[in-house]
Amino acid sequence: MGCLWLTIVGGVLEGVGFVFIACELARIQRQEFGAPQFVVRIKGWVRRLLRRPRVVELSAAMGGGVGSMRANLRVRQVPGETLEERVTALESNFEHLEGELGERSRAFDRRFESVEQAQRDMRADIDQQQREQEARRRESLRSSVALQAWGTLLFVVGVVLNVLGSVVSC
Repeated sequence: MGCLWLTIVGGVLEGVGFVFIACELARIQRQEFGAPQFVVRIKGWVRRLLRRPRVVELSAAMGGGVGSMRANLRVRQVPGETLEERVTALESNFEHLEGELGERSRAFDRRFESVEQAQRDMRADIDQQQREQEARRRESLRSSVALQAWGTLLFVVGVVLNVLGSVVSC
């Protein structure tokens, strides 16, 4: 009678250990690679069979929007009749263009710096999210290894008890 109990306990431990290992391997596979295709297909088929028809309501609305417009106005000095007046007009227009170009350059630099800062902030956020995700993944893998180790131990103990129950004559 004692040998029979060894065999039964060994079989139960083998089963429990095998379930631990199989469940953890399936969980890690889903986490790392997604669900297997046949499981996705079966779930989709069952969903299509069990879903209720949907009622969709459509409505349309038109609203007035406010537009914006930008205009640049350039005031230029008209060239005069004499050579001196023409040179003075050209110098004045040139100074005006230099000022306008400098102003646009400064505006561009400010805009570029703000975009650059937004990019740095976004990159920092993405890096932080990746670090957190990797930490969660590592913790999940650590717990998985622990459960698989327990499952393997239970399986091996179950095999040993099963063999002992079969070999030992009672």
